[in-house]
Amino acid sequence: MSFTNDDKKAIKDILHETIMEDHKLFDDLLKNVKKFRESPEGRLAIVETKVDELKDDIDELRDDMKEFRKELKSDIKENRNLMIWMFGIMMTIYGGLIVFLISRFIK
Repeated sequence: MSFTNDDKKAIKDILHETIMEDHKLFDDLLKNVKKFRESPEGRLAIVETKVDELKDDIDELRDDMKEFRKELKSDIKENRNLMIWMFGIMMTIYGGLIVFLISRFIK
């Protein structure tokens, strides 16, 4: 199937028209978006979006804090147990030292 020059020109004109219409629609869309952003409703929508993002961030921070508290409590419990053991060992050593010294003075 071969096209004549008139057919080719017609196809080219149709494509050019379609592209120009798309350009115009896109430009109109951009203008409408700019108008919406500058309008009070648009600004409110932007602020609401930011507020929602901040709420999500706050929820994430709360979850992180809960996890941190759990880890901190377990670390404190481990350290408390370690300190109790160390205190017991020190008292045993001091008790043995006192018994040794008393037994030396009694002789």
